Amino acid sequence: MVKKCVILSCFIFQFLWASESGVLAFRAKQSVLEGRFAKAYSQLEKALLASRKESNLQAEGRVLIAMAQIRIQSLDYDFADSLLSLVDLKDMDSLTLLAHIHARLKLFNARERYEESLSTIQSLDFKQVKKAPKTLQAGLYAEYAFALFAQNKNEDAEKVLEKAKKKMNMKKGQWSFLLGRIALIQKEYPKADSLFLNAYEKSIAQNEIYYSASVLYLRAQVALALKENVQAKSFLKRSAHAFELMGLQNNEKRSLDLLKDLN
Repeated sequence: MVKKCVILSCFIFQFLWASESGVLAFRAKQSVLEGRFAKAYSQLEKALLASRKESNLQAEGRVLIAMAQIRIQSLDYDFADSLLSLVDLKDMDSLTLLAHIHARLKLFNARERYEESLSTIQSLDFKQVKKAPKTLQAGLYAEYAFALFAQNKNEDAEKVLEKAKKKMNMKKGQWSFLLGRIALIQKEYPKADSLFLNAYEKSIAQNEIYYSASVLYLRAQVALALKENVQAKSFLKRSAHAFELMGLQNNEKRSLDLLKDLN
């Protein structure tokens, strides 16, 4: 079974507020960008306590979503699900509701529960989506398109994919990464590897270390499908080492477990 890696969307951190919880959330964002995930999560836990002390339900919801995003990245899907369930949706503004839906989509797609992902889409208010930041729009459309492709609804998927493309920053590797994921589930392995290579090069140029390590793991899956085991081992060793340095034990273990199967 092809596993998917997920990339943290930092747009939830854009909804900063002038308070102790806001300052801590901003620091967490910086830690994520530096690849310090344990530190970022600890800062978000403090931000969560601060938001409750402030009696700020909006802030609490945003922090919970940010915490869930990190748990999705670290492959702790059950914990991520529990965090998202704690968000009091009736007290959230429209942007936070969209961020919550996006996190749900990422979680369902990561678990390969695509029907649930598409069911979740039904709750989207696309008029509100158009008002959201481009990063959030791109993330929503990307996960929506991916779920459609996974369910072989290619005609609808292509239309949604075009919307995602219009909102993505092409200087970064998100577009190539998304197309690579789609090619991978469609078993177009040479195409997937070429796209992942492009995403890897751009992530290195942008110093997106989690991104580059995740691409290496996916390139290993492509190499295995092409029976290029030596190349796969190299990708897995490099990804495992990068995840170890980031303190992401589940991700490191995933790479090492696959590596053991090759020895």
